[in-house]
Amino acid sequence: MKMNDIKKTVERMLASMNIKAEVNIEDDSDTSLTFLTIQAEEPSILIGYKGETLAALSHVLKKISDTKSGEEKLSFIVDVNGYQKKRISEIKDKANILVERARYYKSSVEMENMSPYERMIVHSLFSKDSNIKTESTGEGRERRIVVKYVEDSEE
Repeated sequence: MKMNDIKKTVERMLASMNIKAEVNIEDDSDTSLTFLTIQAEEPSILIGYKGETLAALSHVLKKISDTKSGEEKLSFIVDVNGYQKKRISEIKDKANILVERARYYKSSVEMENMSPYERMIVHSLFSKDSNIKTESTGEGRERRIVVKYVEDSEE
């Protein structure tokens, strides 16, 4: 299944729900991510409380895109009216602040509960930082990241 097929699927879903929206595919060169962007007149219907409806929509679309066996799985992010991009930016900002705190106090700092996708963003953000180690802890909806300061072995 190709991104254009997913786009058409979303357009049909939205039309059947009487939701007026424009659907586009955007490649973000900064993050190397593909976004399926939806510009809706009433975004709250698609986003839901704390993005729960958007997460469910994203999950359904990923399951639909994975149905074709033998093809490479598509990697994309469903974004409604810039909600995901704003959320990614907020997560990066919070993570950077907490990393600086961990460095300053040379200790561990715990982040708030996050979805698997949000945790993946934080893990990838600091994967090449030799002084910072990130690991997930907790279960289910209580899963979060602990940012740990690690001394260089050369010091």
